[in-house]
Amino acid sequence: EIMYLYTKRGMFNEKRKEPSGDVLQVLDKDDFIVLSLADGVSECIHGADGAGIVGTVAMNYVANSYSELHFLPNNWGECMLNIIRKELELVAESKEAVFEEFSSTLMILLIDRQRDIMYYCNIGDGILISVNKEKCPIICMPQCYGSTCPVVTTDGVESILETGVLSLKNVKNIIMCTDGAWKLIYEHNIIKSDIKEYILNGDFEKFKEYIKSSNSIDDCSFAIIDVGKAA
Repeated sequence: EIMYLYTKRGMFNEKRKEPSGDVLQVLDKDDFIVLSLADGVSECIHGADGAGIVGTVAMNYVANSYSELHFLPNNWGECMLNIIRKELELVAESKEAVFEEFSSTLMILLIDRQRDIMYYCNIGDGILISVNKEKCPIICMPQCYGSTCPVVTTDGVESILETGVLSLKNVKNIIMCTDGAWKLIYEHNIIKSDIKEYILNGDFEKFKEYIKSSNSIDDCSFAIIDVGKAA
């Protein structure tokens, strides 16, 4: 039911000859599937490494918790964040580096195939979209914290960390994007008409080609999941 996992390096990292700082990961546990999308801060020395660590730790926590409990507790986002931050602190100490140099956003989803529900958590400026027959509403908006984008290393970020549970009964697709990707498909906070048409018609190859052929300073990543088939 995963239709597309796509990432490309933006012009900023191309010019620096650095890899993409976006890390997209999937963990399939038969009854459920976990996806994480972490966007390492480009200006940070270890941003890309941080994104890899953040995504891996988050996925393992979510998968292990759900396997044991068959649900995620109300405070699962805060618990996950604490574990991520402790791991980043250990890695930073081992590398004699600054904790904040591993800064990354995080969006993580758990889709339960049997129960037709999705748990989600967002920290940062990613976007999460659900798609039904007629609309493509935003589930998670990009966040601001003061005048900056919040990341997992931001002091007090737990106060704006967003978690929720979504019924997938009438949902066809789920789309998660980093800021580099969603900034290409929205204009003045409104989704571009041709992009909306691609999404509602399930024409995701054209959606992918549009992202692929568009120039972007930022790295661009997205995942598209067919939750109709996941049910």
